[in-house]
Amino acid sequence: MVNILPTVEDALCVHDMAHEIGSASLHEVALRLLRMQDLEHVDSGNTFEGTVDEWALPTMIKVSDEAAAIVRGEVVADDEAVAEAIKGWVRKDVPCRPYFKQGQRVPAYEMWLVRKEGQEKVTPETTVVTGKPVPMVGWLRKSGAYQFPVEAIELSGDEVKFFQVHKSGNDVDIYDHEGKLVSGMAEVVDGFLACYRADEVVWVLMQDGETYKVVDILTCNGVDCTKLTWWDRMQILSDMAARIGMDYLIHSVKDAKGLASLPKGAYFVRYRNEMLDDISRPFWFLHKAGTVNTGTPLPWLTPASEETVKKAPADKLVAPLFNGPLVQLHKDKRGVSLFFGDGGKNKAALFPQIVHGLEGLNTALILEGSIECLREGKPLTDDDFHTLTDYSDCDVVFHAYDVAMWQGKDLTGLPMTERLEALDTVLEAVGSDMIRCAFDSPVVSGDALCWDDDALRPMDASVHEKCKLLHVG
Repeated sequence: MVNILPTVEDALCVHDMAHEIGSASLHEVALRLLRMQDLEHVDSGNTFEGTVDEWALPTMIKVSDEAAAIVRGEVVADDEAVAEAIKGWVRKDVPCRPYFKQGQRVPAYEMWLVRKEGQEKVTPETTVVTGKPVPMVGWLRKSGAYQFPVEAIELSGDEVKFFQVHKSGNDVDIYDHEGKLVSGMAEVVDGFLACYRADEVVWVLMQDGETYKVVDILTCNGVDCTKLTWWDRMQILSDMAARIGMDYLIHSVKDAKGLASLPKGAYFVRYRNEMLDDISRPFWFLHKAGTVNTGTPLPWLTPASEETVKKAPADKLVAPLFNGPLVQLHKDKRGVSLFFGDGGKNKAALFPQIVHGLEGLNTALILEGSIECLREGKPLTDDDFHTLTDYSDCDVVFHAYDVAMWQGKDLTGLPMTERLEALDTVLEAVGSDMIRCAFDSPVVSGDALCWDDDALRPMDASVHEKCKLLHVG
């Protein structure tokens, strides 16, 4: 299926064009596209010396981890004036590590893009030839929304390395993810030489601890494999499995619930039908099953049953559900994420009210709850939540009913009563009226969640046996 939604690159291109021609209306379109990509626009104004024209670039754009990964976490930076401007906008509790080279694309800051004056066209890498390595992303994305179905490969740990293996006749060269020639891998080379039917081939090799696993093939005997889906490329690899390190188990996962049901451990995860539109930026993830990590949505709550009652039971823990969707709020040193619904897209950029309410908190935190959202005193509808891209003029409150992590500690193994004690501590530390305890609101009518006192928080996507959905009234 062709994706007709705008990409990060589309949004940035429209934004640059708006500045180039000085169009306020086009700039508004650019802001909407940026918000659709969960990007926050920050106008640099006169922060940069010599910037007198209101339409002159550069300007700064705050990006999500997912967007930063798409552009390799890199920015364009010119001089020390840019560094000073960044420091002026960045909070002191977030690490800033700027590096600068004139006119080059270099790592500068993990959460910001700085657009220099004039456009810099970035051309996707779409072809690969043996002997000419293409620099690739050398790490697994640790956050972002998954597109299903996916395939998951179990890992021995969190850290992996990627290489490209180029075979031409009886010659095999191995390059690191930056495209630099690597030596000292004779045993690995021998395995690829044993593939006598493969004359002109480029593979992608992953080092997982002491083990090497081939996870992709880019070209094979004149066939451009990048135009095939990843699953089709893996089928080509299956014929070479024994010789090149493909004899490992792959878990097929059709949805988020299946992903959360994987045995505890770390996994390399990739969309089954991904085609390589840009060889340098493959879309692969690190998933940690059975663990609680900020930036990765937890398995979504599935009550064991639902029941219609006239009034909420007084001997149970009952929290009302508000007009907005169920949300997971994640806070760590990288910032705030608001994961919405099954699939877990981060929409924090759409709710600056909640993000700002957590600015003074300097610890790792995961809350679960529902959002109450009013515009001119009226609650938004389900359709509103599916279509709106700007909630800045709404009255928004996040009503937390559970805490899964506090100060970096996993709390899911505690009974519900102890987690609620921790929730009180969290909300006292947050000190924002926009983030409240759901249990403080009376349940008179409408939907609510009901827990037993000793309910634990399941992490394997199983049905929550000690939680039910109530329809009250």
